[in-house]
Amino acid sequence: MALFVEEKNNRFRVKWQGNSTDWLPDTPSNRKAMLVFLRLLRDEKGKRVFTFQELSLIVDSEKRQASSGHVERFRESGCDFLTFLTRKRKVDSEVVEAVTQV
Repeated sequence: MALFVEEKNNRFRVKWQGNSTDWLPDTPSNRKAMLVFLRLLRDEKGKRVFTFQELSLIVDSEKRQASSGHVERFRESGCDFLTFLTRKRKVDSEVVEAVTQV
């Protein structure tokens, strides 16, 4: 299925086969959440609507790993969107700065 990401005025939406999402602010967390949400969609036969390859366009990549990694982290977060979107990385900028100073 052909998926297209439309961008305008710092907002984006995802379009496919005459359907689209609403416009959202173009932020990394909105793109990640949209990618995971669309991966959860299934057709009437239970088949996933979008492949990882198609969904990678949402995060401006041509590699399927760009989308599958986000879905894996979502699963690791207990399939909870808030936990997924607010999880802290093991090494953040404060840690890097502290190590650099030492």
